Amino acid sequence: MSRPRLATREQIREALILPRLVLVLVRRDMAEVISKICYEHEVDILAEIFGEENIERVEDPLKHNILIAPIATVEEARREMNLAAKRGRKVNMFYAHPETACRWEMDDPEHPEKGGRWVDEPVSVGEEMGRLRTAYGMHHDKPEFYVDVAYPHERDFLEAAGGRYEPEKAQKDAA
Repeated sequence: MSRPRLATREQIREALILPRLVLVLVRRDMAEVISKICYEHEVDILAEIFGEENIERVEDPLKHNILIAPIATVEEARREMNLAAKRGRKVNMFYAHPETACRWEMDDPEHPEKGGRWVDEPVSVGEEMGRLRTAYGMHHDKPEFYVDVAYPHERDFLEAAGGRYEPEKAQKDAA
């Protein structure tokens, strides 16, 4: 019986991912803690830069007035907040972010009044790794980028980013 063939690095680089946003607290020194909204796979890179003990993932971002949720929840929260404000109620402000990248797609671009829908905006592993190389730069001790130190193989990165994006599964999860 033959084993299944593993994907090549090039095949993994072309794989699509749909990363999820998270909120982390970064302790830069004894007196400075900053918050950062980043993708889940960036937490390992931040840990490489600042040290694991200085990175804390926030499980409930709403405690920091940040909503990270599916786009339908974000849209509903905005509607409710606007409605409450129109009725003269006190509204606690918060920052709202969809948990995954998405874009508004018109049903008929010629007739915008017909509306549209939110669709996922996946990126390839190669594109995201390139973005992270630019964003975080070179390691301070090694002649490699931080992303390459945190994820020595694209397979590790793909796993950290939640695996391959599967549109059919994403649609079932949204329903």
